[in-house]
Amino acid sequence: MLQKKAVIVFLLFVFCGYSAGCGKKPKTKDEHYPDGKLKAVYTYNDEGLLDGVVKKYNEDGSIKSEETYKNNLLNGISKEYRSGKLHADCYFKDNKKNGIMRLYYENGNVHFEFNYKDDKNEGIGKKYYWSGKLDSEGNYKDGKQEGVTKYYYENGKLDKEINYKDGRELSRTCYDENGNKTTCK
Repeated sequence: MLQKKAVIVFLLFVFCGYSAGCGKKPKTKDEHYPDGKLKAVYTYNDEGLLDGVVKKYNEDGSIKSEETYKNNLLNGISKEYRSGKLHADCYFKDNKKNGIMRLYYENGNVHFEFNYKDDKNEGIGKKYYWSGKLDSEGNYKDGKQEGVTKYYYENGKLDKEINYKDGRELSRTCYDENGNKTTCK
């Protein structure tokens, strides 16, 4: 039993940095508009670097953005709002987009959805109509379109397929709204 307590004390000592960091609240700083309304809340670590969630507000009090920092670098999810509604969200790692980024229509439906790796499009990217139906989808490699990108009519039928290599169009096939091949315009 004594050994178990010693191990627990040791782990607390190691993880808490001589117990200085355990239970400490992060430091925050508020910024205000000239009229006194809250403009932003910044969260800092003991070294004075942004560390945690930073919230910014519009003059009307609605949320403008939420960004997550670690040692002064964007790390985690960042969200942008317009008229109090979510407009965009994106994941960051060391100040670079890494993961899914989404842009939203005013009605809340996803407009664009892209995957990022080190600030470049990587993987599947999708665009949607206002209604939420798929408009197009394609693959990206190192920030450039790669492979077949498919475009759809809002009724769900295939509109065209464009084949890309290293961001350059190689070929294109077009269809009418009934799914029949047609001449590309």
